[in-house]
This record gives sequence, C-alpha cells and structure tokens, in this order.
Amino acid sequence: MEDNSLRPETLASLMGVSGSQLDSYIREKKTPPLDLLERLFQRIDYFPQWILFGTGPKQSGDDDPEFLDLEALADLPVTLVAAPMANGVEDAEPVEFRRVPLVAGAVAAGAEMVGREALKGWAVIHRDQIKGRKNLVAFTVDKVQGTSMLPTIRPGDIVAVDRDDLDPGRYKTPKIFLVRTEDGLTIKRTARRGHLLVLNADNPASGWIPLVLDLNDRDIKELIVGRVVWQFSSDL
Repeated sequence: MEDNSLRPETLASLMGVSGSQLDSYIREKKTPPLDLLERLFQRIDYFPQWILFGTGPKQSGDDDPEFLDLEALADLPVTLVAAPMANGVEDAEPVEFRRVPLVAGAVAAGAEMVGREALKGWAVIHRDQIKGRKNLVAFTVDKVQGTSMLPTIRPGDIVAVDRDDLDPGRYKTPKIFLVRTEDGLTIKRTARRGHLLVLNADNPASGWIPLVLDLNDRDIKELIVGRVVWQFSSDL
C-alpha cells in the first residue's frame, strides 16, 4: 500500500501505535493485530482489501467500491500470542488460527465477491481443523433448517463450508453439504449415485423425506455450494 495522503505518522496515530511499531509491520510485512485494523477501518474511508492487499478500490466512489474478496480476507493469519494461564504460568506455545468470513447463509451460496454489508464478522478456527482448505465461508444455521440434522447440527450453530469441495462422489460415505434446492438452501448428508444426488437427514424423527436431485446436463456447482467442514455449537 502506498498513498501520500497517509503519511506514516498519520497512519500510526490512527492505529494507536508508535512510529517504530508501525515501521516494524511495514518492514517485516506482518499483518497487524485485528483490533488495530478494525480501529483503522473505523477511522478512515479506505476499504480493508486495499489497505491489506493493495488491490481493489481504495475509497468510496472508486470502481466496485462495495465488494470484498472473501477468499483473500479469509487467508489473513491470526496468531494467538503467549498469554497468562489461570495459575499464572504463561503458555509459551503460540497457536495459529484462521479468520473465516461470517456471512448470511444466502450470501455463503453466492459469488466470491459479496457486499461489505454482508460481512457480519469472523469465525476463528484452528488451522488443524481445516487442514489447508482455502475457500471457506461461515454462517449461522437458522431455524428454517429445522431439526432434520439433529443431533449433528442444531439451529444456531455456526458452520464453515468449503466452497471448493463440491463433489460428494469423492467420499465412500455420505458427508454433509450445503445444497441448493427448489425450496432454497439446505444442509443435508449427501451422497452421489452416478448422475443423482441423494440428500438425507440425520434425524429420522424430523419427518424429512430423502430428496433426489438429477445432475443430468447440469454443472454440480448449480446444486452444491460446498461441504460443511467445521461447526461450533454454543449448546455443547
């Protein structure tokens, strides 16, 4: 990022850091902590993607000002530094996490570029739980999904979907996918049988009837949004 209107001393002041601290971020090409970035975003009318990556529109009024690249934003590292434990002993082993964009369910099924207003926050996930997956987006499961996936997934859970993992046929046993149907988006355990997708619920008592979708002459991307690869439940 280069901009003569954002002199180093001005940028440091807006972020609430010293000039030497800002210089270390620039020289070492390190991403500042999320709280500093959020403070900066709130104080200036520059878009996060431009500040962090030097790409896309810079300010309101530039071309395509209302869109963010979800995959680029999700790839920002989050490192938890050593912190005091309850017994006063520091945990000296930093643990790396990834921030995954948290959006509305309908947005999760959309294109790579989504409106800034749709970015509701971040799901912070340990890297070991997502094992190098790149194109992730997270959303909260709403009540429309009902009880069909109990006890595996509950309304109110936060799930992350890998939008590069599109083919249930890769797996010997059915996995959980976010799927587009005529009635809207649904989370179901999905298997592929030739040109057919078979969607089943985990909760037999829900009354959900298995759904069969025909892939003939259709791109699988029209039906499969991605595989559910992570979830968080506040009830557990």
